[in-house]
Amino acid sequence: MSEEKTIYPIAVIGGGAAGVMALLRGVLNNQKVLFFPGNAKTKKKSRATWVTKVENMPGFFHYKKGIDNPNKETIEFIEQSPFASNMTMLSNCAVVSAKKREDALFELIGSNDETYLAKYVVLATGMMDVQPEIADSIQPILPYANVQLVDYCLRCDGHHVFNKKTAVLGHGEGAAWVAIMLHERYNPPEMILLTHGKELEASAEVQKILELYKIKVIKNKVHSVRGNARENLLT
Repeated sequence: MSEEKTIYPIAVIGGGAAGVMALLRGVLNNQKVLFFPGNAKTKKKSRATWVTKVENMPGFFHYKKGIDNPNKETIEFIEQSPFASNMTMLSNCAVVSAKKREDALFELIGSNDETYLAKYVVLATGMMDVQPEIADSIQPILPYANVQLVDYCLRCDGHHVFNKKTAVLGHGEGAAWVAIMLHERYNPPEMILLTHGKELEASAEVQKILELYKIKVIKNKVHSVRGNARENLLT
């Protein structure tokens, strides 16, 4: 007779900022949470390994590692709290296989070769920045990515445009709004929107705002990226 397996209400896959916050919310809501923080192989791909500081967040400036350190403190808080029994942390363990069964339960196989069951799964395995293709390749933009010359997060990195000529690359309404908000918040000396050879897909209202703010829309395709990856960027 096979041993009856524990069914966890929640399983959290991923030990980064999002995964730890999901873990915290689950245990504080008095749910039993199975936590897969990842192993050495998966953690090498984590954003936490190369984001070394947290900007624009009061109280976080003293951390040497902007994502890792608060995560460790949060887990320590849970371990020392009255909710500690709600957390089952599988240290140095990642999920290698996951499937939803006919009974609606998720079956998770860990890198420790054990099988686990959960009603709900929070997938917090991270999201890599999407690099635009210049001349059919992402290589031209990579040297400038995440060195405060090419940024991806309006909230975290928007202040980098202060007093700098700035371009937003994209042809959708979201890109137009990014250009508009950066103009409103930081008023850079010049703001342009590069649609990279495509027509701007934005409402008449948004296009009117671009005109009022004198944000240039350039529809030509970007063919190359030039500059010094430590100092400046030219297109």
